[in-house]
Amino acid sequence: MAEQKRTRVSRKLMALATGAAVVFVTGAAVFPAALASAKPLSQKSKTKLQNLETAVGKESKATFKITYAFKNNASKGSYVVEQRPPAQLLRTSPPSPDEMIYNGKKTYDCSLSGNPITCIVYPSASASPVRALMASFLDVSSYVSIMKGWQAVIGAKSAGFKVSFSTATFAGQPSECVKWSFGIQKARYCVTDKGILAYVGGSSGHGTSNAFWLTHYSSHASSSDFSLPKGAKIAKLP
Repeated sequence: MAEQKRTRVSRKLMALATGAAVVFVTGAAVFPAALASAKPLSQKSKTKLQNLETAVGKESKATFKITYAFKNNASKGSYVVEQRPPAQLLRTSPPSPDEMIYNGKKTYDCSLSGNPITCIVYPSASASPVRALMASFLDVSSYVSIMKGWQAVIGAKSAGFKVSFSTATFAGQPSECVKWSFGIQKARYCVTDKGILAYVGGSSGHGTSNAFWLTHYSSHASSSDFSLPKGAKIAKLP
């Protein structure tokens, strides 16, 4: 029973990272052949992307509390992502609220809809999926690298590619965005000037699409947020 609960909660939390990965892999796969004839990036473009990379490195070690909304063909909802090093947290929205808490030593996987609330404790920090999931969110440098590639594709003027760069604002955070299409595939993703992933969305052209985007950002996270829910019952994995 504990294993079933852990799997259910982990799968819900994996959805956000998976949505990003699907769009990222699609975007990364379609442009390499075009780079042979690509023109060098302008100094302005290089500086802008270098600044984003620097911001990404700093934000991965920062304290923050952010919220993402998401939607796909089957559902929609939101996620809260918090970090106060070394503590990290991921929380899903109703109707099935769940959260994973890493307090620097142990990881707890909690189902918030139960009475009492039940939290499964992982046997070791190395077994904690929340740390792997957070790494997915914080590894925004991968997206910046793809932005560099798409800048080169623009210079190459490759047939079939449509690529554009723009700025946008998510949760009050200025962001750099790239939008591309190739055949029936379309995608857009954005990174804030502070180095947080702000938007990821895409479509295969076959009726499937997914997206998530930043709706709240704060550079503060209360230490109490990383405590177990009041009255929670602790259970160990079998």
